[in-house]
Amino acid sequence: FTSLFIMTLFVPSVFAAGSVGIMREDSASGMYNYTLDPGATVSGVAVVTNSTAYDTDVSVLAVDATMSDSGSFALKDNSEVQTLLGSWVKLEKNILSMKANTSIPVKFTVNIPSSVSPGDYAGGLVVSAISSGNNGSTMASVVRIGVRMYISVSGEKLFKFTMGPDGTDAYSHSIE
Repeated sequence: FTSLFIMTLFVPSVFAAGSVGIMREDSASGMYNYTLDPGATVSGVAVVTNSTAYDTDVSVLAVDATMSDSGSFALKDNSEVQTLLGSWVKLEKNILSMKANTSIPVKFTVNIPSSVSPGDYAGGLVVSAISSGNNGSTMASVVRIGVRMYISVSGEKLFKFTMGPDGTDAYSHSIE
């Protein structure tokens, strides 16, 4: 019997000793924020840090944002199909073999599809190191550490909002 525990954290640019993390290369803010036209491309660099006392392999992925059960910002699971921002980001490397107490810059490119609708899109870059239990234990834990990425695709945005009959709570909204 094997158990798996997965958790995603968004952390500031400083990492606690004994963890794996990711941040912007320039540390200007805790997130990436771009305004781009459909069909545009932008490049960036993220820094992956292994502040543990051991060598480890680290996975680096781009993923779409989603909403958690409580309604807050979350990132899709690595195993889910990434259809928006997570599919637009191409990383130079997805697996890093990291020595203890080192940092590695990872280049990435964001390619906005020319057919994408104007609007705001969210996702992130996440890193994780998988550790299995000691002494023959089959318990494994995966902790994902992420940095958010927001992209505003320029163009005319049309917002439409309608209320239910007689002002009831039933409503719908759309972006056209």
